[in-house]
Amino acid sequence: MKRIFMLGAGFSVPAGLPAISNLFAELRRFYCEDLRDRNLPCLQEFEKEYAVVDAMLYPSGEPETNFEKFISLLDAGLKEGILVEQYSFVRKGWLLILAFYLNEKVENKQRTDFYNSFVARLNPAQDLIFTFNWDCLLESVLDELGIGWQYRNTQGYSGRELTIYKLHGSVNWFFFPPHLRPRGDFYKQMQNDDISKGRIYYCALRGLRDTIEQFELQTNAIPFIVPPTYFKVFEGIHDLWSKAFEELKKADEINIIGYSFPELDFFAELTIRMGISSNRTTHLEEGQYIRPIKVKVFDQSQQVADNIGKKVSCRGLTFEPKQMDFLGVASWDGSIT
Repeated sequence: MKRIFMLGAGFSVPAGLPAISNLFAELRRFYCEDLRDRNLPCLQEFEKEYAVVDAMLYPSGEPETNFEKFISLLDAGLKEGILVEQYSFVRKGWLLILAFYLNEKVENKQRTDFYNSFVARLNPAQDLIFTFNWDCLLESVLDELGIGWQYRNTQGYSGRELTIYKLHGSVNWFFFPPHLRPRGDFYKQMQNDDISKGRIYYCALRGLRDTIEQFELQTNAIPFIVPPTYFKVFEGIHDLWSKAFEELKKADEINIIGYSFPELDFFAELTIRMGISSNRTTHLEEGQYIRPIKVKVFDQSQQVADNIGKKVSCRGLTFEPKQMDFLGVASWDGSIT
C-alpha cells in the first residue's frame, strides 16, 4: 500500500520547536540574546541594515509578528523591484537566523520517544514523506536510528531509501552564485539547477553542527527556504512540486499531520486538492470506485482537522479526522497504520 505522510509545523512542536505563531518572536529573542554577540561574518550586512528596514517597513514602531508574512512581503517587493538591495540583506539575515535557531532546537530536541515510535511505523520502501517544515528534525531522528533516507530532488536519487519531499526548502539547503560553488564533499548538488538565474542549489550532507560551521565560513551561502505563499512556484522547486502531485495521484492513503493549509498558500492547497481529486479519477472503473483513497488528519484541533476534510473532500474518498494532543501522548498509536 502506497502511503504519503504530510508533515506540518505541528509535527515538530513536541520536540520543543515553536508553533509558527510564536516563531518570529523567538527568532528576535534568539538573535538579540545569542547570535548578535557571536559577530558572525555571514550576518555582517544584516547587522547594518535590519533595524533600518524595520523602521522603514513599520514606521509605527510595531514590527510584523508573523514570520511567513514578513518574508512574503520582502519577496513580493524584491521580485517587483519595489524594494532596494538592503532589503535582500535583511531577508538573507533572517533566513540565516532561522537556520541557526532551528538547527540548535533540533540538536537539543525533546520527546525523542514520540518521533522514534513514528519512524518505527514507516515502511521506507513504500512510504513517502511530504514535509512543509524547514527544520531537519525528521532527518535527525532517522540518522540516529540508522535508517537510510534521500531527498527526492538531489542528484543521484535512487528511490531505494525513505524518500523525503521538502516542499518548502530546508535549513540545510543553500544556493550559491555559480562562480562560488562550494568545495569538497560537504554539499550535494540538487536536481534542476536554476543556473539561468545565476543560482545553483546544494544540500548539506553531514550533521547539523557541521551545517552551522559552514554558515560561519560561507558568507555567500543563502538558505533555500520558501515561505508558504504562491511565490514558491518561482523558487526553483516547481519540478519537485510536480513530482509530489504525481505521487498524490497514485497514493492509497494520505496522512496529514499537524498541517493546517496556511491562508496565503494557494499553490499548496490547489496542488493537494487536485492531486487527491485526480487520484479518485484514476481509481474509477465502470462508475465504481474500486480502490477508494483514505485521508487521515491528525491535529491538535478537531476544528482544523474537520476544515481540512472540507477542503479535500471529493466522491470516493474515505476521510478520518482525529484530534491528537501531540504534547500529551507518549507515542504514536496504531491508528496511524
